[in-house]
Amino acid sequence: MSIPLTNHDFTAALLRDIDPGNYGTIHSFTGDPKDAKGWPARPWMPDKRFPGLSPFANNYVSVSSFAKTMNGECYRRKISFAGLHAVMIDDLGTKLPMSDLRLEPSVLVETSPGNFQAWLFLEEPIRSISAAETLINQMIRCGITADADPGMRGVTRVARLPEGANGKLKYRSSTGAVWRQRVAKVDLTLRYTSADIAAAYGLDLTPPHRAPPASRPRGGVDPEHAELIQVLRILGMHRDELRPGYHAVLCPWDDTHSDRGKTGTYYMEPNADNAWRGGFLCHHGHCAERDINSLIGWARTQLAIARDIVNDKTQSVLLMQQKVLDEMGYRLSDTGKYVLVDEEFL
Repeated sequence: MSIPLTNHDFTAALLRDIDPGNYGTIHSFTGDPKDAKGWPARPWMPDKRFPGLSPFANNYVSVSSFAKTMNGECYRRKISFAGLHAVMIDDLGTKLPMSDLRLEPSVLVETSPGNFQAWLFLEEPIRSISAAETLINQMIRCGITADADPGMRGVTRVARLPEGANGKLKYRSSTGAVWRQRVAKVDLTLRYTSADIAAAYGLDLTPPHRAPPASRPRGGVDPEHAELIQVLRILGMHRDELRPGYHAVLCPWDDTHSDRGKTGTYYMEPNADNAWRGGFLCHHGHCAERDINSLIGWARTQLAIARDIVNDKTQSVLLMQQKVLDEMGYRLSDTGKYVLVDEEFL
């Protein structure tokens, strides 16, 4: 028998202390999760109407809240992280013994026969991504996850809502009916600090050491790196600015992606954390080895093509590139290279 708990009441309690304007994400789809082509997300805030979800669907919610991008878009991405609201321990009763649950759960859901997900709601959201990742990584390191579950590794994790079903084929009845979840325990007032969780599991929450950021180059950022964001805009590769200096872009190599997906690719403008070179990240497996040098090389090739093939479009690209360099203070030197004009160094 399942304890009554609606998805709305659960999510409202989970996101009780969400910051104004931020959102969690709701995901719902039918069928076997392994066959799902993407997990469509619906942003949700406590003051909004909760979406109607089928009790026969796979229903999920994010463990974190997120902030909108500068363009007002909503993503469940690490770059948009705003706060970790709960820790979720999966596979209790099957891959992990129930004794690994050392704190009374805020909610305990049986998500497949004999398999439980335990939610530990946090007293206050952990708003520092470094602190949130340290807590998650320490729990993984001490073995509080089955088979080093990669899904537990991050603030973008989702877990099953209390009302829903497990659509995996192996749990269906002889008539094809999906397995309905069951709520085993509920106490929405139970909340924990990261220190409480650390004490229960013997975790070291000391943040990892980070090298000091690099100093800005005395002669300015290399112009090829400095102008790259504008070149990406000129070439139609820019999608959105998620936060100042961090951009969602189209991948130049999306034709190699197994699903031809055009999302999950990011460009970081030069700053101290990336040694003033910029950064490139594509989450598709075929791009695992590509980095900022790959992106610079691609952009260099596109500009070279524009110089070799003279038409209205390529001339427009080159004129826009020249204007960008002029506005940034770069001039062509006697050696044929662009240098940053700064009276201090003349």
